[in-house]
Amino acid sequence: MATLNLGMANNLLRTVYLPKMIDTITQANPLFLMLKQKSETFDGGETFSQPIMYGEYADGEGGWFGADDDTLASEGGDDAAAPFWSWVATNQPIRLHMIEDAKFANTQAAAANLVGIRSESASMKLADRFGDALYAPVGHSVKQILSLPDMFDDTITYGGIDRAAAGNDFWKAKHVYAGTAGTATAITIDKVTEAIEEATQGSIRPDFGITDHNMWRRIKSLQQAKTTWNADSAELKVGGYTGVKVDGVPIFWDSHADNGGLDGSNKTLRRIRFLNLNYIHMLAHRDYQFSLRDFDWLAADSPVMLAQMFWFGQFYTDNPRYQSELLDCLDTA
Repeated sequence: MATLNLGMANNLLRTVYLPKMIDTITQANPLFLMLKQKSETFDGGETFSQPIMYGEYADGEGGWFGADDDTLASEGGDDAAAPFWSWVATNQPIRLHMIEDAKFANTQAAAANLVGIRSESASMKLADRFGDALYAPVGHSVKQILSLPDMFDDTITYGGIDRAAAGNDFWKAKHVYAGTAGTATAITIDKVTEAIEEATQGSIRPDFGITDHNMWRRIKSLQQAKTTWNADSAELKVGGYTGVKVDGVPIFWDSHADNGGLDGSNKTLRRIRFLNLNYIHMLAHRDYQFSLRDFDWLAADSPVMLAQMFWFGQFYTDNPRYQSELLDCLDTA
């Protein structure tokens, strides 16, 4: 006979399967896996703002002085800005049907397994939704999180600051082309290093790169041909992901990673992005950070028990100039 009831289903969902569901979502791509360690939250409000300093000095704002100077140059500099972001929300239902219960939950172990299957399916779907949204093209729905293309686009208003306006170059990411813009060009390790250096200032440098699988395989091939390959020093493993190091920066691949379409010869314009996690945030509402609404009957006359998982938050960078990309790459020689 069927053994599953609301109390049992909710107890299993919260105590057994919720941690597994969160792991499935946060380990679905290397970027989210690394951002999980930061665990940033906010408390609510219409928007959230994060004042930034971009620190480029201007004449009169301090300066050199000597014994014959009676005053100090101390004009106020315009080196601060207050970008702001709206947060977004997503949900994922977890459904159990009475007929499934009758068919498959004839023992407590089988009932637990049924809840586990439905929970894992829901978390995989939510992980795919996050993965798609992370690479969504500019102009996507405002109900989605901001994407990596948003982060790197030079023409849009981002965080309330118009990147196309004069004086706002500080709010743009760095771009390097493998060759001529719009033409897929074979890369070299030196060109990859150039893109890393574009986002480097002193000890500030990218934490890792991200690309698609074809481009990742090409980078690995170039590194293997260039050096005596030693996986212990040439690779970095994080979770289930393997990064190939270039100039000490590991490059990972993501199955959702986007590209620039096709060039005039129908070759894919691939890209490698280099990210500094000190300035990238996956911010979640404190009360809706993969939170659950318990199973309940969908309606008094419904045969469906329904639970929901919620996430409220935003993904963004507060310092785009320390993010760079290598564009229009060819994944072959």
